[in-house]
Amino acid sequence: MFRFLYYWFVDRPLRFRLHVETPGGVATEYVVPASTLEQIHDRLAQRLQVPTESDTRPCSLSFRSGNEIAVMTLRTLERSAFRRTGISARETWARMFRRLRNRRTGTLILDLRGNSGGRVALVRDFVPYLLRAPRRGALYHETPPGGEPRAHRIPPPARDAFGGRWIVLVDEGTWSAGAQLAALTRELAGATLVGVETGGRRDGSTAGRHERVTLPNTRIEVRIPRWRFRFAGPPGQPGRGVLPDHEVEPALDAWLDGRDSALETLSLIHISEPTRPN
Repeated sequence: MFRFLYYWFVDRPLRFRLHVETPGGVATEYVVPASTLEQIHDRLAQRLQVPTESDTRPCSLSFRSGNEIAVMTLRTLERSAFRRTGISARETWARMFRRLRNRRTGTLILDLRGNSGGRVALVRDFVPYLLRAPRRGALYHETPPGGEPRAHRIPPPARDAFGGRWIVLVDEGTWSAGAQLAALTRELAGATLVGVETGGRRDGSTAGRHERVTLPNTRIEVRIPRWRFRFAGPPGQPGRGVLPDHEVEPALDAWLDGRDSALETLSLIHISEPTRPN
């Protein structure tokens, strides 16, 4: 929304001048062309269009350095996005983790950047691939409208659960169930989180059907989610998202050059020496 509000209420410049200074005191100036309102609308439409190409599927898997390193990009946890591909999320992950096991991949990079969440049930379906051994207890509690909390137990490990090294990429666009999955990868599989603080919290969220309420004085209409999901385990920091183990802010130079700052940084945490799965 910021881009629209700025355009409507602040200014409509032709360009922006950015002054960037490194911690060492080296200053650089960039002149960046401003987007027109039409360009903003076009980019928003592109982001909202139904995925059709292979690189915009809800989940994809690629390999680097032969079979040593795999990158799994999970863009959403919406069941409808998987349904459009003709393959369910469960079957998608079963096939992908079977490939990882057959190729004896040592390091898995799970890219959750921009994953704004979706169904908590899909988080539960992913958890078996994080587990090397059975765990007892609740995974999360679900409270329906007007009902009592219901516990969902931690599922058993999958046959093709990944036993190598997990590295998870997160950013401010990782929300809701996406942020909760990121936290679970660290708690259940010992994953290393790389990036910036997530937009969503670890503890849970409200979701599902909404109740529309009109405030009596302002007549403003608000929507209140009627379902509550609360994950078991250690609570997150109040008012904070999921914090990464290695903070990597997006670099302006990399963004201008179309490079991926987070993936470039992985070499600094010894990703070149993957751990063989058990």
